[in-house]
Amino acid sequence: MTEKAKTVIDKTKVTNHIYFNPTSIKEEFGDVSNIKTLLETRDHLSIHPTDAEMPKGRAIYYSISKNIYDVIRNSGRFCEGINMDFVKESLVSADAILLVAEKKAIYGFATLVFKSDENLLYIDLICTNIEVKGCGTYMLEMLKELSGIVGLASIQLSSVTSAVPFYLKNQFMCDDGLCKLRLKVPKLKFKSSKSKSNKSKSNKTKSNKTKSNKTKSKSKSKSN
Repeated sequence: MTEKAKTVIDKTKVTNHIYFNPTSIKEEFGDVSNIKTLLETRDHLSIHPTDAEMPKGRAIYYSISKNIYDVIRNSGRFCEGINMDFVKESLVSADAILLVAEKKAIYGFATLVFKSDENLLYIDLICTNIEVKGCGTYMLEMLKELSGIVGLASIQLSSVTSAVPFYLKNQFMCDDGLCKLRLKVPKLKFKSSKSKSNKSKSNKTKSNKTKSNKTKSKSKSKSN
């Protein structure tokens, strides 16, 4: 039997959704709430629930969790070797779910836990469609970018043995004998127009002081 050719992920066609669990958004200025606010500024991310969706936030999160679970259970293309009870629990209890899709076709998803006290993003579960090539690497790059945006220093996960070489290839390191994998996230530098303006004002002030001193010097020289 001829093996079915894999679809190569096209980054220009996929959409990246992040569904935040309303139970994790404890208060307006809580950690997860702040993370949601930061990510809402990124053009290539579709963040849910929006402010308008907040009254129905729980229903929206439950619906996408159930939809992902049903696709995994019925398609046979995701999460091979992973207990379905764990999949269900992870979807329900995560702080957020990253979903990568093209139209209605799910390419991959990850359940995320933001551990601000440890300054890291924990990937509780990450699964990709076995018929889509390159989705795993794409999702890791996406998660690395997201972590940098919200100021988290590293990404951590526990992997099934068969997937460890993939993570090591993608710059993860083994933290211990059980190979708890960790990836350091580079800090993102943002250019601030405000700081440029302040710097310009500072230079202008210094220039004015220099001119003033020169004027005083000339004045003093003439009076002598």
